[in-house]
Amino acid sequence: MATIDAEVDNDVVGVDKCVVEGIVNEILTSDDGDRPVLQVAKFQPVGGASAKRHKLWLTDGSRWVYAMSAEKMHALLQEGGDFAPGCLVRLLKYSINDMAGRKIVILIDLEVAAGPRPLIGAPTAYPSGESLPSDAVGPAPRRGQKRPRAEGTFAEAVLASVTCPISHSLVVRPVLAEDGKCYEREHIERWLRKKKSSPLTNKSMGTHLTDHADGRGLVSSAIENGLV
Repeated sequence: MATIDAEVDNDVVGVDKCVVEGIVNEILTSDDGDRPVLQVAKFQPVGGASAKRHKLWLTDGSRWVYAMSAEKMHALLQEGGDFAPGCLVRLLKYSINDMAGRKIVILIDLEVAAGPRPLIGAPTAYPSGESLPSDAVGPAPRRGQKRPRAEGTFAEAVLASVTCPISHSLVVRPVLAEDGKCYEREHIERWLRKKKSSPLTNKSMGTHLTDHADGRGLVSSAIENGLV
């Protein structure tokens, strides 16, 4: 099987190209020793927080297909470990079921082949041609291109929390003032030398400032993820 490559930790790992159609039509089967590698574009528990089955959107870079995990895979499919949206998985044991006229891949066993990365290709569903859900893993931004920052999104809120209200720029040396807000140290110190009030509320405020280590982490994360 041909692969679409992606470089991770100096090892070249890739999804197996154009295998979704073969899996769905049972041309490729685990009983025959076929172990295709696909990307997890999205996954979610089925049946609430206590659910032990998951629904997955698996893609080969050209096509995607719905999959359902067996209960015994519950421990593996817990986000936070090796398994996460965008990771590559090798299907070790699987079958096909017809559910309400739609063929679903039943996952009995798999292993994580590589960690998360942006969406590979621009896959559409097989055979319907529909797009992936809007909350699936997205493609990597083009060089020099910023990720969209829709007003009111979580990303917007994070950026606002580490933007100095005085300079309106991301903080470099973030501190928390007595009003509970994050400021650039230089700007809030200059402000408090002249006024003993909050720049945001104009209410009386002391001069005690606390180093905001979490703020530095949020800024670094925002830059690494292309939010600014």
